[in-house]
Amino acid sequence: MKWSLKKKILLPTIALIVLVMGTSAGITYLVSTKTLNQDALDQLTLICKSRVEIIDVWIDDVKTLMGTAATRSAYQAVLRENTEDASKKANAELGELLKIAVGISYIHVANGQGQVPHHVESG
Repeated sequence: MKWSLKKKILLPTIALIVLVMGTSAGITYLVSTKTLNQDALDQLTLICKSRVEIIDVWIDDVKTLMGTAATRSAYQAVLRENTEDASKKANAELGELLKIAVGISYIHVANGQGQVPHHVESG
């Protein structure tokens, strides 16, 4: 089989072009995939860090709120006296506190030994 001069030049040139284009496409795919994966990972890391900061701020706010609430006389009275009347007052104040404390579903009033008066409930 005899090839003309045109085919002898054209076929290797086309093969070379296809090989170079395929290699270029493969390299582009690998580089762009790596870059996109790294970018996605960086964005997720940034989102996680911001969520952690938000949670830390929320925890600090709740600590401040609970520290302030602990000074209320109704809570101190229920721990000192542990009477039904003191419990009702503490429960009423706990209900009000839960309305303003976003994200808190229940609160316990406990003494220094960690004992909770049995008739003080919230939530």
